[in-house]
Amino acid sequence: MCKLAHYGNCDEETKDDEYCIFHKPNKTDEEAKKFYEMLILKYKPETEETYDDVIGFFDRFIFDGNINFSGFVFPEIPEDCNFTFREIEFRGDVKFDDAVFEFTPEFNNSQFDFASFNGTQFKKGADFTHSHFKKSVWFRNTKFYDITVLGLSTFEEMVFAENIYFDTHCFSFSTFKKGVDFKGISGKRIELIRTKFYGPALFSIDSVKDMRLDGATFEDSLLFVPFGSGGEIGEISFNFTQFNKDLSLEFVLEKIENLVSRAEACRVQRKIYEREDGRDLADDLFRKGVSCNPT
Repeated sequence: MCKLAHYGNCDEETKDDEYCIFHKPNKTDEEAKKFYEMLILKYKPETEETYDDVIGFFDRFIFDGNINFSGFVFPEIPEDCNFTFREIEFRGDVKFDDAVFEFTPEFNNSQFDFASFNGTQFKKGADFTHSHFKKSVWFRNTKFYDITVLGLSTFEEMVFAENIYFDTHCFSFSTFKKGVDFKGISGKRIELIRTKFYGPALFSIDSVKDMRLDGATFEDSLLFVPFGSGGEIGEISFNFTQFNKDLSLEFVLEKIENLVSRAEACRVQRKIYEREDGRDLADDLFRKGVSCNPT
């Protein structure tokens, strides 16, 4: 019996093996081709011919109903295999929980309803450029290795992330129409350049080396808090960032390692306090001994 049979989505033909074809790690080229053939056979997606400036004409896949890819190990798509994630559409809930992508999936121009990526590992990053998430999205214990791009994308509902790790994560030029709740994020670099947030944004930081918010717009509140005993931020930038409501950086100011970044964060925080007639709060910020001097 497949060791991951508890997900309830094994391939019928190989379910009695140590791993069925869907859950088997380290697939051969032949097994990789069979994986995608059996995936199509199991879920029976529709296809629609479309055109892309990069690859020309191709068939995009449309999945109806709820889809469970939990625990699947996605190998690189063989050249002679008629499958792609590009412009894929899910017309129901889709779960990629505990799935492993052994290559860089290109979800460009894709459409999702509810999507769950809890425990998912993207071993070589991922590309979700121009994707549209119509319902809430979950990233819990998700690992993004290498460069992951969710830029130029639209998130209609809440985005939840908890205990996620990333190398370089880019949300630039994206739109979050509701709130974002990021708890325990850690990694090397996160870019939110010219990103628009229309709902409240919470960033609970474990450890981030470089965070870029240049040109971003926050229509609702923005709160930075440390995650557990963490909260370390190497560098952070707010060049041309627009804050239209509350901003709270006070809890992480002393944990910003780069002194120039810390001074900039203090300047931005003080400006918000003074705008809200909170000059006393601004003065108190410095009375508490927060060092905002870059020299």
